[in-house]
Amino acid sequence: MKTTYRPRGWTVTQLIHHIADSHMNAYIRFKLSLTETEPTIKPYEEAEWAKLPDYKLKMIPVSISLITALHTKWSNLMDALKIEDWNRLYRHTADLSYVDLATSRMMYHKQSAHHLAYIAKLVKRES
Repeated sequence: MKTTYRPRGWTVTQLIHHIADSHMNAYIRFKLSLTETEPTIKPYEEAEWAKLPDYKLKMIPVSISLITALHTKWSNLMDALKIEDWNRLYRHTADLSYVDLATSRMMYHKQSAHHLAYIAKLVKRES
């Protein structure tokens, strides 16, 4: 699919690879927050990652398999959390804000829904 995702100008392939990378980072942030006291997380340059060779490969099934496996593992982790665990924090160095795990989960849920709706729209348009 050559149609690009606005505002970044990514292809659908790049967007799917981005979702895998983004959710891997989120999963690690969760685990750091559950095992450390208010860890400072390292952001990553999403636009730069999208320029790397693996984003150009047409290996969409690989990233979808990764997302599926990661979501299974992440869901099982979240299902086992105690109520107080959702209040655990990490510090984001981009704006020095603290984010609790409940908010983080909602942010990634919203991001995923947005990305998937856009992908569906592009697929439908190109069909």
